[in-house]
Formats: sequence, C-alpha cells, structure tokens
Amino acid sequence: MTQSSPTPPAFYYLTNFERALAWLGERYDDLLDDAEHAFLLHFPTLPQASRALLVRMLMRNGADFRASKLVYDEIGCPLEAAEPLVALGWVDPAPALTLDALFALATKADLLR
Repeated sequence: MTQSSPTPPAFYYLTNFERALAWLGERYDDLLDDAEHAFLLHFPTLPQASRALLVRMLMRNGADFRASKLVYDEIGCPLEAAEPLVALGWVDPAPALTLDALFALATKADLLR
C-alpha cells in the first residue's frame, strides 16, 4: 500500500511569502527604498485572493501571463483578484507585447487554430 503525500494548506505559499516579507521588514527596514516600503505597507491590506495571485505570478517564469492560464482553485477568478493589483500599478492589464513575448504566451494548440 502506497501512502500519498499530505496536501499542503491552500495558501501555504502566501503564508511563507508573508513570513519572509515580515522578516525582511524587521531586519532591513532602514535599507529599503520608498517603493519597497510602500509595498510592505500596501501588500497586507489587499484581499487574500489578490495577495495570493501576485505571489503565484512572482513564482512563475516570465513577466507576462494569460489570465486563462492562472487557474488556482483557492484564488478564484484571476481577473477579479488582479483588480486591486492593477489599481496599485503592480499589474499591467494590457501590456504592450513584442511578437516574441506574444508567441511565448501561445501554446502549440493556439497556433494551430
């Protein structure tokens, strides 16, 4: 009989990220610039889904993402979760993409359609 690995809590990655942010803020506050202080101030005030989406995007490769590929049960609709991030200017909802960047977002199935 094989034993399956226990499923981690839904927001384990967010908890770890927030712990790391708190540690950085406590130890290096005097070294942080204004933008970094603003991030530490605003991030905890965001809805949980928005914080989780940002962390998920930070953990992915690249800087551009298709909303249809940001599928996480615990986050729900990525467009709704992104709204507060867009309002803060942390996410660009309509970035200007080069052809290389655009094709990097396309799957083979997309290109064959």
